[in-house]
Amino acid sequence: MSDFLSAGRLEDHPFAELSGLIFQQSRTGELSLESGNRRRSVWFLGGNPVAVVSSDPQDHLAQFLLEHGKIGDDDARRLADLPETREALASTSLLPKETLNWGVKSRFVNLCYDLFRWEDGDYSFREGDPPRELFLLKVPAHSLIFKGVGLLGQAAVFDAAPDDAVCGAGPVSPADARYLGPEALRLLEQCQPGRTVA
Repeated sequence: MSDFLSAGRLEDHPFAELSGLIFQQSRTGELSLESGNRRRSVWFLGGNPVAVVSSDPQDHLAQFLLEHGKIGDDDARRLADLPETREALASTSLLPKETLNWGVKSRFVNLCYDLFRWEDGDYSFREGDPPRELFLLKVPAHSLIFKGVGLLGQAAVFDAAPDDAVCGAGPVSPADARYLGPEALRLLEQCQPGRTVA
């Protein structure tokens, strides 16, 4: 296990770096993150993220479906009382199967993407299999990391895949798109021939 993966500060090792390392090492376990009053856990299986757990009512599937117009207020209140487990959600008559599948996948991806923006707080990683009652999704870690880094709004370099440094350049303004500024040049110098530049 890496010296810093077991526990540390997000200021020193952001989510993109942690998830990249877990992917590189094909680890299975729970990455717990806490920033202010926000707490979230991401479960990994063989290095790939498979589930996100949050106790925040704003992160509940019911709130997510309500905000996206998939359910109404009454159904959202009833759904919010259910635990976010396969058994509880699959057995409810409140959601068609297609809506449930869309909601679980979209919620998972959006909660993961949000973690790329957490700039401070604590984290810890512990080995172990994901709980069987969770919905487990197959999301390639490298795809999640590439997209997440792009949401940061600034250039960054992460070792997201074995022997492959990833340069994630955030959104580029029209003025900056015409030339490489000093920061972009420094970023480019860190990338070696044959490695991916995103």
